[in-house]
Amino acid sequence: MKDPQPGELEAPTIAVLEARVPETARAMLDLSRREVPDYAAFREPGFAEAAYAHCLDHVRAFLTVARERRPLRPEELEFVRAQAAMRARQGVPLNALLHVYRMGHRAIFHAIVEAAGTTPQGTAAALVLTDRTLGHIDVITTTFTEAYLDTRHEIEAGADVARRALVDRALAGSVDPGPGGADRARALGFDPDVPYVVVTCSADGDREGRELELHALAGRLGRLDLRDGRPGVAVVREQEVVAVLRLADRTPQVMRGSVRDALGWDGHRAGISLACRGVGELARGYAEARAMLRQAGPGEIASLLEFTPIAYLTANADGTALRLVEPRVRDALEADARAGGGLADTLLAFLDADLSAPAAAEALFVHPNTVYYRLNKLARLTGRNPRRFHDLVDLMVAARLLGHRPAATMTPDDASAAVVTSTRRDGGATR
Repeated sequence: MKDPQPGELEAPTIAVLEARVPETARAMLDLSRREVPDYAAFREPGFAEAAYAHCLDHVRAFLTVARERRPLRPEELEFVRAQAAMRARQGVPLNALLHVYRMGHRAIFHAIVEAAGTTPQGTAAALVLTDRTLGHIDVITTTFTEAYLDTRHEIEAGADVARRALVDRALAGSVDPGPGGADRARALGFDPDVPYVVVTCSADGDREGRELELHALAGRLGRLDLRDGRPGVAVVREQEVVAVLRLADRTPQVMRGSVRDALGWDGHRAGISLACRGVGELARGYAEARAMLRQAGPGEIASLLEFTPIAYLTANADGTALRLVEPRVRDALEADARAGGGLADTLLAFLDADLSAPAAAEALFVHPNTVYYRLNKLARLTGRNPRRFHDLVDLMVAARLLGHRPAATMTPDDASAAVVTSTRRDGGATR
């Protein structure tokens, strides 16, 4: 007896598969929803119907491959590209969708085995058809992945334009504060129902290099609030980056550390606002962040979250405030600064220690008698007694206006990162 030709061998099995297309497509969908939780979680109207229709197309496409013994042509893969674009816009994770295709491959394999039967001819046909499923699923998943990523790129490009427009409108005070405006902001990755901070950053370097680095900074800051595969709000605006980051359960120190990690160590500067809520507070947060940015030097982060009122006032005081400092006090502190700042450091450590000379001495790594000596010397030079409340306040404000910051109040991490911050209970700020 003459051996059957390859096409004749699998023809009976293919005929059974063609009669069972709806059944196989339903099995494919059920297996996917059972085995892929992220896929089953999508229950929007029409989602399941569109998924079943795609399963039907998938099974029919494989039957074309099986009958004609060839891969699908580009025009025959349009149903895959359309599905990829739709699911990308719906925000279905790519890894879940690729898992779904693996389940589809398994469903087709089971259908082949069942249709082929247990005869020697059927077993041989099943092997031939199973081999064809391997190339078929590779073409399908490759086409799907490319189309999905292309769509996500288009979406993110459009979303970046929309995010920048949102920021620009908010800074101009023209954002709709109603439910509609909040929904549009939320769709762009900004949740107006949670507290957030505004961060502004600048990059050093030549104009061309700075532009590239600003976009890189925006990308890194946006990924700090990555949700559902979408970055948070971080846009390049003029010559700076403006980011809106969730405060959530981040402490001020954690927030500063997160921003520092995103900045890297390339001399970039950043300012962080106080907590805000709602799009309507974006303008206020932006003004605060920019004020802090002006306080930061290269490689520094100035966080208003870590300022007290007195720290903020002294850090942002104008020349008039400095001229109000009594000349005798100013001359003494400036001379002290030229000599190394021992008196001012001791004064501020004394404040940190709740006016305890022994505790201040421990922070400064000196003997308590040294603290007493320096406080007495400061009183003699300035005519102000640091043990009297009003004199102490005047001395502290003068020291802050002149830019003193004792090294004893800096953590090793602060010192190495040159981070601008203040954890002082008495309102010590940085300049």
